[in-house]
Amino acid sequence: MKKKCSTILSICLICALAISCRPTPSLSAKLDDYLERLERVTEVSLKRLPVEPLVTYPERRELFKPRADIRLSVLDIVELRQCDFLYRVAQGHSGLGKVMPDEHRLIYEAELLPAMRDCVQSLSESTAENLVSLIDQKRRDWPNLYWNAVYANVALQKHFSQFDTPLLDDEMSPELVDALALLTNPERLATLNSSEQIDNALQRLNEQHFGGRLLSALMLANRRLQEANYILSVALSTRALCPQQTKTPRAEIAFNVLSHYMQELQPVFASYQRNIAHYRATLATGEEGPRAYAKWYQETFSETGVASEFLQNQLQHAKLWQRWLADCGLVPT
Repeated sequence: MKKKCSTILSICLICALAISCRPTPSLSAKLDDYLERLERVTEVSLKRLPVEPLVTYPERRELFKPRADIRLSVLDIVELRQCDFLYRVAQGHSGLGKVMPDEHRLIYEAELLPAMRDCVQSLSESTAENLVSLIDQKRRDWPNLYWNAVYANVALQKHFSQFDTPLLDDEMSPELVDALALLTNPERLATLNSSEQIDNALQRLNEQHFGGRLLSALMLANRRLQEANYILSVALSTRALCPQQTKTPRAEIAFNVLSHYMQELQPVFASYQRNIAHYRATLATGEEGPRAYAKWYQETFSETGVASEFLQNQLQHAKLWQRWLADCGLVPT
């Protein structure tokens, strides 16, 4: 008896291990499985259409904003020799300073500007006027420097690049949320006293292709939802699911297909909605950027882009199901 129980227990453990080791189906597999179930219950077949290519993030040369050439002359340096910020100016004009990446230049300028303002009160009127003019020029140039440091950075391009594996139901990590919040807040960046935080944030984006995986998933989900909506539309226009307005065996099968959708795909789509909200809350909309960025944002996260199309397709899908099941007393909640 003990041996028999031991054998049964071993079999159960093996089965449990086999189930736990089973790979999670990809988004494409989940969508295809759902469409096949939908085709069977509606008796409507549809050839799968190719997914449109991902909208690519623009190249750096398309995003780069020209900057003003603001420098201190030798005469300026002589007149400002009593100011504490001159050693910072020397750093910026050194060999390393001239090849300083934009993200480091951003922090350098953020430290330099307050030091320049602090010196104004200790100068003669004419020298102070020249320094104030220089400060104003740098202040006006700050948005362009910020744009080049963040939005024209290769890290953002890699973050939104094409990725072979579309996002499934991953949530944006707290570290990535923090990185985006920092990089897209120029006022906060202006208070940093070292480049370590901005370097870490850019590295986070560079290493995680989360944005590209999300957009790839939205492109795929859009295409398959459009196909599913077409199938349901055809089913609605042909044979009624419950002609006598009472539940039928076919209606029960249809409701099971809907339940499968709600269990397998709705949680995935809900995670996409949350991730879309994160990007919309942080990324620049493009109004202040170059045309290439404005076009990219318009096609991705704007009210007319891929993200909005996904939300609309989802809503239409729910409405079509409600209409198809309405006469069966099986309206989903």
